[in-house]
Amino acid sequence: MNHLAKFKKSIGTLIATTLLICALLSAVTYFVTLNIFDANVPASLIVATILYLCTSTIAICTILNVATEPLGLIWQAVWHISPSASEPDPPNIDNLKVGKDLVYALVTEIYNTASTTASNQHKDTEAKILNTVPAAILTINKDGIINFVNKIICQYLELDSTEIIGKDINDVLNLSFTSEDTLKNWLSAIKDTKPTDIRSWENVKLNLANGNTERFDLGAYFCKDDPNEYEVTIILFEKTSIYSIQDQASNYVSMAVHELRTPLTMLRGYIELFEEEIGTNLSEEHRGFMHKMSATSQNLTSVVSNILNVSRIDENEFRLTLREANWEQTVKEIIDSIDLRAKVKNKTIITEIEPNLPTVGIDKISIYEVLVNLIDNAIKYSGASHEIKVTASLNKEGMVETSVTDHGPGMPANVVGGLFTKFYRSHRSKDNVGGTGLGLYIVKSIIDAHGGNVWVNSKEGKGSQFGFTVLPYANLEEEQRRSGDDGIVRQANGWIKNHSLYRR
Repeated sequence: MNHLAKFKKSIGTLIATTLLICALLSAVTYFVTLNIFDANVPASLIVATILYLCTSTIAICTILNVATEPLGLIWQAVWHISPSASEPDPPNIDNLKVGKDLVYALVTEIYNTASTTASNQHKDTEAKILNTVPAAILTINKDGIINFVNKIICQYLELDSTEIIGKDINDVLNLSFTSEDTLKNWLSAIKDTKPTDIRSWENVKLNLANGNTERFDLGAYFCKDDPNEYEVTIILFEKTSIYSIQDQASNYVSMAVHELRTPLTMLRGYIELFEEEIGTNLSEEHRGFMHKMSATSQNLTSVVSNILNVSRIDENEFRLTLREANWEQTVKEIIDSIDLRAKVKNKTIITEIEPNLPTVGIDKISIYEVLVNLIDNAIKYSGASHEIKVTASLNKEGMVETSVTDHGPGMPANVVGGLFTKFYRSHRSKDNVGGTGLGLYIVKSIIDAHGGNVWVNSKEGKGSQFGFTVLPYANLEEEQRRSGDDGIVRQANGWIKNHSLYRR
């Protein structure tokens, strides 16, 4: 039975019961006046009729109050949500005797309708505002379905909003990031751990269906329990022209640096020749000069390599081939190659390598760049300390962990966060120590491609420790079988590797 029918039945029962009671009361009055008070029949009827009319009138008034009370509560609910009302109280339905279910259902519907209307008006206002913002904006729900877009992103995608809303974001946006720190990975990491969060990325590529590419800075806001189901709001700021100029500058620098490789190689060759042919005939002072020339040429070679490597990484042309290698032997070979540079700076490299380490899967050329950059940084930033320690061991996760420790001035906590960013130089050291700010960026890119992690521990006045991990070769056997006998080929960062929001 619906609420209205139930209400009608309750009122009908109430009227019938009241009239019946009035009639019974009149009948009792008639017999009392006739038999007890010895009144005649006409007098008894008159008294009974008058009583019936009075009680019926009172009963009808009472019934009207009971029947109209629900209507009054419904009106109070409407008035309560009216924008012109001056804070009226909400209706109290709990004390209602008749029609409680009907009033409760109607008031609930009124509130829901008002809430939906207000929400729609709010959404319309939001849409008007967001369409005036000079940035591309879209929102997705918890399932990754797009539920709002503004005009600018429609223009970029060359699609109408009806062709975008309701689709999975992976099917609409072909985004490419410069590292594994992507929108998808960020969302996976926070969805079950944080109610809200905010994140931003620079130099994100949006690959369009027509073959063109736009460059953006991207910001994202996550709200797990957003009432409008806007779980993630994504904002794209167009920066194509700015990043194109930077690319041109980087390409020019890379081209200029590349031209240095031939004369630098010749210079190093002549220095090595002089050391072998006439080194024994030189005085101690001249041999020192020769060592410094050799160390300086090695350092310049590292700078050239870093600049060229960054260009390859950014253009996704830096490829690594992982093969099985003895880690202890590899580390010692790399240290031997940089030992002269350390001695010229009056530094001693001490090694502590755990025996019987498992073989590792590495690209020897790129791992050389990793260790050389870390040791070279330790030489530069160790201050008056003369000792640099290189350790290698098997950690609890079963990965081969290597660290480079110096006892220099260390770094404050606010510096550590930006160390692996391209071109980052701390304002405390950039005026005193030479460098390009590329070494640690390259280190992280290469180790990421190896499937390892990079970390740093540093404290002011206590020195710094940089470490990284690489996988034992046994962990790569399945990938090796898929790759064949030529080794496991990977790319260090780059666009192709990071289409993380693009379903292929």
